[in-house]
Amino acid sequence: MGADDTEFAVQRVVVALESACENLAALEQAAEMARRAKATLHALFIEDARLLDAAALPFTRQVSLASATTTPLELGDLEAEFRALAGRARRCLEGLAGRLNVTTSFEIVRGDRSSALSAAGGGDLLVVETTSRAVSRHLRISTDWGGVAAASGRACLLLAPAPEGRTKDQRHNVLVIHDGSAAGDRAAAAARALGGVDHARLYVARLPEAPDEAAMRRRFQLAATRTVFRQMAAMDAAELRRAISHADCGLVIVPAPLVSAHQVELQAFLAAPSCALLLVA
Repeated sequence: MGADDTEFAVQRVVVALESACENLAALEQAAEMARRAKATLHALFIEDARLLDAAALPFTRQVSLASATTTPLELGDLEAEFRALAGRARRCLEGLAGRLNVTTSFEIVRGDRSSALSAAGGGDLLVVETTSRAVSRHLRISTDWGGVAAASGRACLLLAPAPEGRTKDQRHNVLVIHDGSAAGDRAAAAARALGGVDHARLYVARLPEAPDEAAMRRRFQLAATRTVFRQMAAMDAAELRRAISHADCGLVIVPAPLVSAHQVELQAFLAAPSCALLLVA
């Protein structure tokens, strides 16, 4: 992902858009990440091949949660909906390009999540949503992107829905987890590069194998007045949620190999992260 062992550099931000997800909010966050990383933004709208195959079957029906009635799932209607969603996303992308001065591109593919993984190269950052758009006021369904991204070991930004009653701009703090690895160094470099929001603090959670505080301050030139260190006993969902709550952060940055190695312990968090999670390869 970087030009050397510790540099954080992104050539392109690739955001995966799906019919089941919000998409426009994901585009905004991906565009902001591209602006801050000085990268281009590529939006990839995935037409779900499984849904299209199901709609082609004569007995497939769709259920309305509001009326509890069923109607046939027509292939033509589904394709029209995909076109409408893709068009809406394209218009949003064009607006973001002008507002944030980001170079953008747009692509439509027919397939599944492997299409997005294939589209993102080694110098790319893949941005995905971890939950679907709200089915009801309090119900969202996991997209299972968290597990897919963790298993891939690649650079990925997992987005979480904004907490109720708070706007996305109310939590600027950044939390980085360092485990003493080269990927941990790149995560710290990413935190320094992306944490430059006014009045924000950088929280560094050190696992037992990480360098000491003085060494990290020297190496990454961390400002004493805006950087807070804490010890983290283990890498599991409970410890991670406690660290996020303590930091009151909107973004947590973690080495991708660390998450991959602890995917079982982090399964519940990956399915429903409490804030955006950046995996640094």
